[in-house]
Amino acid sequence: MERYTPDPLATPLTVFRAGDDLFDSPEALTQGLGWAPVAAAGFELIEVPGSHLSILQEPNVQDMARHMTRIMQRSDPQ
Repeated sequence: MERYTPDPLATPLTVFRAGDDLFDSPEALTQGLGWAPVAAAGFELIEVPGSHLSILQEPNVQDMARHMTRIMQRSDPQ
């Protein structure tokens, strides 16, 4: 796993960040929490309410769902 180097993605990347996580440095946020080197087409960092696990629980999951719906509609080729 230490030797694995992912290829850059040719599509924009979305990174979700738990808003209650107070330990991310400004540099980490600028780098998309470490995803910038893989995000050849750029990335969007979205902060959602909750902690690392509670972003997937009520009521925070509703906010996550709204963002994901918007992203999927933007990507829909129709």
